Amino acid sequence: MPISFTLVHATPDAVETPLLVVVLPADPTLPDSLSGLDRQLNGAITRTLARRDFRGGRDETMLFVGGELGVQRVLLVGRGATAL
Repeated sequence: MPISFTLVHATPDAVETPLLVVVLPADPTLPDSLSGLDRQLNGAITRTLARRDFRGGRDETMLFVGGELGVQRVLLVGRGATAL
C-alpha cells in the first residue's frame, strides 16, 4: 500500500485527514494554532501537556484518536531541546 503525503496550509482543526503529525519542542505548551484541534479532542492535548505525560523529548511520541470526521488521529512527536 503506497503512502501519500499532502502539504496543506490551513488550521489543523480544519483539515480532513486520517493522521495529523505535530512536532513539538521539549517542555511544550499548547500553541494557539492547536487550540481548535484540542477542542475537537475535548481538551486531551492540554491535559496531556499539563500532566507532563508528553514532555517533547527527542523522538517521544503520543497518539490521540479523534472522531470520524476531521482529524481522525493526532500523533505528537517530540523534537527535544535542539534548535531548528
